Amino acid sequence: MSGREHKRPELTGWQIHLGGMPVAVRSAEPAWQGQDSILLHDLAGGVAYGFDAIRAFWEQAHEQAKITGYRIRLQSAPGGQAMTVGQATISDHVVEADLLVNPQAFAEIADADIQAAHALMGESVGDIARRGGVADESAAAISQTWAQLVI
Repeated sequence: MSGREHKRPELTGWQIHLGGMPVAVRSAEPAWQGQDSILLHDLAGGVAYGFDAIRAFWEQAHEQAKITGYRIRLQSAPGGQAMTVGQATISDHVVEADLLVNPQAFAEIADADIQAAHALMGESVGDIARRGGVADESAAAISQTWAQLVI
């Protein structure tokens, strides 16, 4: 090939859960580096799988909400909590939320007790749903259902 070289753009990727209440989860981000990048990519896949595993319950919880979908941006937050929800906004009926993850802390929890990791993920997903307008009881039930997943 001759001529000028084309610089490859930075890679940003998404895991997509399709269904009655779709969710996109960031699965690749140029700012993610090294082992953290691998863990966050795998976590995005686990989160998308979790939405599929609770699909019927997830969709039922949104019957009264005025939401058309979710966009969850995983962000590496070294030094912080293992997992917590940062900013969450609604734009054109789409919930956009930052899911802040300390990759090392989350990996340690998951290695020691996978059910504790599921519970942490469930709490975060329930919090995002609640912030998007899902009733408190339904959001709590989403958290509990997620925590009981066997992945």
